[in-house]
Amino acid sequence: MWGRCAGKCAGDGRNDRCTAYILTPVPGTSFRLLKQSKFQTMHQLDAWLRQTVTAAFTFFPVYLSTCFPVQLTNQTMFSLRYTLSLLAILCLLAACMPVGNTTRETAPQLTVFAAASLSEAFGEIGVAFEAEHPGTKIAFNFAGSQQLLQQMAQGAKADIFAAANQTQMDKAIAEQLVESANARIFAENRMVIVVPKQNLAAIHSLADLATPGHKLVLAAKEVPAGAYALQVLEKAGASATFGSDFATSVLGNVVSYEENVRAVLTKVILAEADAGIVYQSDISTTTEVTAIEIPEALNIAASYWVAPLKASAHSTQAQQFVDFLFSEKAQTILTRYGFTKVA
Repeated sequence: MWGRCAGKCAGDGRNDRCTAYILTPVPGTSFRLLKQSKFQTMHQLDAWLRQTVTAAFTFFPVYLSTCFPVQLTNQTMFSLRYTLSLLAILCLLAACMPVGNTTRETAPQLTVFAAASLSEAFGEIGVAFEAEHPGTKIAFNFAGSQQLLQQMAQGAKADIFAAANQTQMDKAIAEQLVESANARIFAENRMVIVVPKQNLAAIHSLADLATPGHKLVLAAKEVPAGAYALQVLEKAGASATFGSDFATSVLGNVVSYEENVRAVLTKVILAEADAGIVYQSDISTTTEVTAIEIPEALNIAASYWVAPLKASAHSTQAQQFVDFLFSEKAQTILTRYGFTKVA
């Protein structure tokens, strides 16, 4: 062989660093470096090789003709150019061949849009799921169910939707975000009254919420917790014990409607309100408020729904997470945070 060219590239396909070499034989040894060139991209390397090969096509056969005692015919010159063409192709392939394994396979990450009241329970469930599914990571977005639905309807990427009531899940189905057959109830909850530790307003029962002058805070009616609170008040107003004007009297004391149930809890903790209505699960991780039970006959069974999104980029893993919520391990975690197991 009269010479050799070689090359190599390293990088991720976008930021490649390429080096090309031209080697010439040295009698008694192997090869001597004739030229070395460095390039930032494979495109630059390709252009350099084309120029080098073109020059070789022109001058190398002429150079050979001075080295042989016989004159090279046109057919021989053509054969040499053909051989050089093959050599150039091999060099180009070698130059573009990645050095080592430059492709890194990333682990799938599931994005779960979940109701704010699920924050602590889902945080622990996510850790348990990752432990049983090595390589899969979970990222959570907690907010009011209605906020999450709005985000997804506007194009936010998610793999799973966990809502605090059926209304928001039904809207997700109507928006073609999830399949109705895939939506399931995975937990239930109850409503509870919370007051600040000092309880300066002396609220001790559901009936006390109607006392004029109290400052109450509820979740907005669009928020599942707000809708459930209104149902409690309506049920109480329909009973002989509380009277038909009970709900109106209570709502007259409301000073703020919040975007999610955790905001209600926070205002009560900070004593910015005399009382609020939140989920039983919301008080499982705090000692900064006092809970007042709502009579069982007037309380609401808040149902939590979950479904994988139709547009999920990781549909298999998304379904695995949904199924995991019904496992004994996940249901035990939910129970510990104040939720009720599903049948």
